[in-house]
Amino acid sequence: MNKILSILIIEDEEEVCDRYVDCIKPLEYFNIVSITNDSAKGIELTTSRKPDIVILDLELQRGSGSGLSYMAWYRDCYIENKPIVVITTHNPSEHIHKAVRNMGADFIFTKFADNYSETFVIEQLKIIADNLTIKKSSERSLNVAMSKEQDIERYKHLLFDEFNKIGLSPKLNGYKYLADAVIIYKMSVTKNSISKELSDKYKKTASSIERAMQRAIETTWSRSSIDELFEHYKGRISHDSGIPSNLEFISYYARKLDLL
Repeated sequence: MNKILSILIIEDEEEVCDRYVDCIKPLEYFNIVSITNDSAKGIELTTSRKPDIVILDLELQRGSGSGLSYMAWYRDCYIENKPIVVITTHNPSEHIHKAVRNMGADFIFTKFADNYSETFVIEQLKIIADNLTIKKSSERSLNVAMSKEQDIERYKHLLFDEFNKIGLSPKLNGYKYLADAVIIYKMSVTKNSISKELSDKYKKTASSIERAMQRAIETTWSRSSIDELFEHYKGRISHDSGIPSNLEFISYYARKLDLL
């Protein structure tokens, strides 16, 4: 093969990490970019170092976070050229295996298997290394783009139902901004560019969009019954104004999308 594939290892057992290093070090077509026992750090390294392959311990009992929390992020994130994810686990449950496959895992190696070892994992990656490069450069990019559009449409339908429950009317000028803002907040790695993205999309100033969103929230809280609002909106509310701020409203519904 003509490309060196970079590997990020998320594993909490030092001796296991050492064995991976020993296996990979002699191979000229693999390169370890980093090792961590923390799933949050693994997410950060995935976005910053852009590895081709992530070897992920699903349990991470000695480290921080879990493999499942990494996979939940991986499922929802939209980064260019997502890495191939290789799961290693002690868990024999087919339900868990199916869940992580649905989240995007490419390979699952069970540690209790007779032939399992870190060497075996790397040997399997050696066999399919050329195909991994092809998949990474073409199929993944197409699948990510299609999946992103499908998720956006699903989120729009869910938000229509949720906004309707509290009486937030689509006729209000700020409705479309709020819906888009929730989706941007949900799907973005950074949360500080919402106003700019909306401003670029609608060719309006960020301040005018902020005002329209706040007016839509104020109008909804003034027109809807308190019982309906308390039943369907469980997010934070400003003690001074008695209504949520734009960010409180947006972040609440972005989190709620994970539960729908």
